[in-house]
Amino acid sequence: MKKKSLGEIISEDIKKEIISGKYQAGDKLPTERELAEYYKVSRVPVREAISLLTQEDIVSVKRSSGIFVTNVPPSFISSGKNTPYLKNEVILQESVQLRCLIESEGSRQAAVHANAEDIIQIQESLFRSIDEIRKLKAGQDHYFFQADADFHLAVANASHSDFFTNCLSAMPQIISNHQYWSLKNTTPMDEVVSYHTSIFEAILTKNPDRAYEAMYQHLSRVKKLLTSKTPENTGK
Repeated sequence: MKKKSLGEIISEDIKKEIISGKYQAGDKLPTERELAEYYKVSRVPVREAISLLTQEDIVSVKRSSGIFVTNVPPSFISSGKNTPYLKNEVILQESVQLRCLIESEGSRQAAVHANAEDIIQIQESLFRSIDEIRKLKAGQDHYFFQADADFHLAVANASHSDFFTNCLSAMPQIISNHQYWSLKNTTPMDEVVSYHTSIFEAILTKNPDRAYEAMYQHLSRVKKLLTSKTPENTGK
């Protein structure tokens, strides 16, 4: 087995800290000098670690500003090829199906119970997700994962049901896995915009059945993409 370099070890440690919640998307990481002092190494392996994290779209380096967390990686994802969770197509399908059932009903309830403040929150989340998709498509720094999660949480909050809100809040890593594979395998971003817009419009017009169907179609599409793009099916 190839021995890991210092840079690889440091990058994995930083990744673990991000996953643990110590750093959130948008947070600034310590400087190269501070990281070198913390790990008691020169700046060379620190730069290697940052380069590796940049390649994974986990951090970005902004000139004269510093190192920032771009996206929070799913906790079940690793660089290894034997990650059981990701290679288990059944678990991915079942977890998406679970989201279909929970979030679709949550969307229906949001169409019934959403107030003016909820509508504003969903709309702002929608606009932000559209903006982040634009950045992603342009190859710019983006916070798509967070914006997408915020939209779904805003819909759940609008249901005014602790059950739906708590369910969604309790499975961030499951959602991250769905986002990771959808993005990794080039989910048509225009589809995401269309689905999110349909969900918002159904809630805005207080159409429960349409809200349910819009969310169900959205997550069913995610399930279809995951089924065809996971390593088990692609041979990777």
